[in-house]
Amino acid sequence: MMKTIGIAFFVLVSSFFTPVQDEIETITATYVGFADGEYYFTQQDGKEITFQGVKESARGIYDLMSNKYTDEKFEVEYSTKILREGGERPFYFHIITKIIKK
Repeated sequence: MMKTIGIAFFVLVSSFFTPVQDEIETITATYVGFADGEYYFTQQDGKEITFQGVKESARGIYDLMSNKYTDEKFEVEYSTKILREGGERPFYFHIITKIIKK
């Protein structure tokens, strides 16, 4: 159900906004949990990062919707889509593309 809502949200957002940029980054972070359709991590410097989706190729490796991996450290590769409508503030949409437990 949440997967369907997440995909529907992404499609809806994509249809109304023009993608400005698509970046790929890799971080090491600790998994905090899943809530409200988003995946929460804390980076080594203490900053939090939230992911709005997981690419299909990375989804089956770890079930991040369960509590099984809470407080586990991961290397996370993700893409960032920066969406903007007109002169409004940008919306950053982070999608996990690859994840490896450390």
